Parts: sequence; C-alpha cells; structure tokens
Amino acid sequence: MPVHEPLQASIGGRHRMKYAPASPPKLRSWAPGELLDLRAELSTRAQLVQETDPSWWKSPLSPAWQIELIDRLLTDRVMADVWRVLQRRVSKPTEIAAALVHALTHEARVWHYHPKLTKAKSVSAHQNIAVHALALRRALSQLKDPALERTERFIHNATRERMWKLFRPNNGTHSVFTNDVAQYDKNRSDYGPDMRSFTELLECLPPIEEILADLATRAPARSTAAATLKQSNNPKARLHHFLYSISSWLKEQCQGPLHAQLTTLANITLSENVNEDSVRLFLRQRRKAMQARR
Repeated sequence: MPVHEPLQASIGGRHRMKYAPASPPKLRSWAPGELLDLRAELSTRAQLVQETDPSWWKSPLSPAWQIELIDRLLTDRVMADVWRVLQRRVSKPTEIAAALVHALTHEARVWHYHPKLTKAKSVSAHQNIAVHALALRRALSQLKDPALERTERFIHNATRERMWKLFRPNNGTHSVFTNDVAQYDKNRSDYGPDMRSFTELLECLPPIEEILADLATRAPARSTAAATLKQSNNPKARLHHFLYSISSWLKEQCQGPLHAQLTTLANITLSENVNEDSVRLFLRQRRKAMQARR
C-alpha cells in the first residue's frame, strides 16, 4: 500500500527521514469520527521518529503506513457499507473502528515478518531450533566453568532487576534489585502482600537449562501451528494470508464471515481487485483443507 512520502532533511552530512504531516481528510457522514483521534496520535508519533531507512517508512511498522490506511478507510465510499455492518454487529460501535485498524496493521506486520517458508521448510527450521536448544542445554549442564555460572547468574539477576523496575510501586525509593528481596519486602510496609507475592514469583524464574528444554519442546509444535505458506511463491499468497487472518478476526468480533465486507477490506488495504465469489471459494477450500488435517 503506498504511503505518504516523508521529507528528507540533511543534518550534519547525514540524511534522516522526517514525516511531513498531511491534513486529515474531510469526514464523511458515514465514517467513524473516532479514527481522526487515532490518526492525530499516529501523526504526532510519526513526527518524533528518527528513522533513516526509506523502506521502513513504507512498511506497516511505520505510523505513516497506518495513517495512509486510515485515510483510505475514511474516504473510500465503498467503506460506508463496511462501517454500517460492523457497527451494527458489535456491542461497542465506537470502538470497532480502531479495533479494525489495529487488526489490519497486525496482519500486515505478521506478513512483513513472515519467513515465507513452505510447511516442510518450516518444520525443518523449527526442528533445528529444538536440536540446537537441547545441544546447548547438554553443554551447559556438563560444564562447571565458573565463568559460565557467573554468566547464568548475571542473566538471571538482570531479568529479576528488570522485572522489579517495571513493577515496583511508584513510591519505592530503591531502584537497585538486591538478592535479599524477601527481607527487604518485609521491612517495607507500604509494599503490602501483593509485592510479597511478586518477590516470590521472582525467585521462581527458571534457570537457562529449563528455558532451553521448554524451547526444544515448543518449537516442533509451533512448526505445524504456525501459518506456514503452502505455496510461498504463489502470487496470491499475500491475499490469501490477508483473507484468512481478517476473516478469523471478523468471525470473532462480529459473529459472522462477512464475505462482502472482507472483500472490500482486501481491495482497499492491498489495492486488489478481487470479487466476493473468489473470496468465498478460497475460504471454503481453506476450511475443507483444515478439516482434512484433523
């Protein structure tokens, strides 16, 4: 999806990309006005970004991409029916617009990061992860090198330190996490029982060997659960990923497949030209394929 081009500014001999905010579109009578608030928030965020890679600005990782998406959803007349149907099918009509933008953005980001592997290659890659995780676990368990033990303690304590900084009360005066947290907690009455439970949780953080064992167990299962592409070189693979992902979201949020509205969203978001019949055919074939695997 094309996005509003950011401006280039030369600073100290280097080029950085600075977003040039465009005026918001005129709000149509059928468009949800709450998206203008989200658009303004994204525009402010975009102007604070110090990103030098032009391709990043055109990716779904950029606020500029989301702003362009919102502008399309607010101005294309075919969206009038989509908004009418979505708002009628949910209990909180004023929240569905922002939820849709977030769902479309999430789908685009998942595709952006998708390894584009076939199912066989995905299984092989995840199995390699499991093999290497177990090999590293065995190596750590066999070696009693003091340096390695110090490294493990450092990682363990650093994790606890980070969690402590994130969750400690605002009136806490200590920013450094010590090993004597439990005793420290008892000496501070303002922390209360919740913080005592939290310090007990910190003491339960698993060692590296257990984390690696868990990774080795989860990786093979993930290889079949992940949305791998049966034909990653298929020119329709991007469209198929969108249809499957957003149709699932529509079913969850609106209790229905909404094929017509899904078709409209695909054409607007991906600049496609698909019809409702082809969308129904793909989802029907996908459903049969999923049932055959069970």
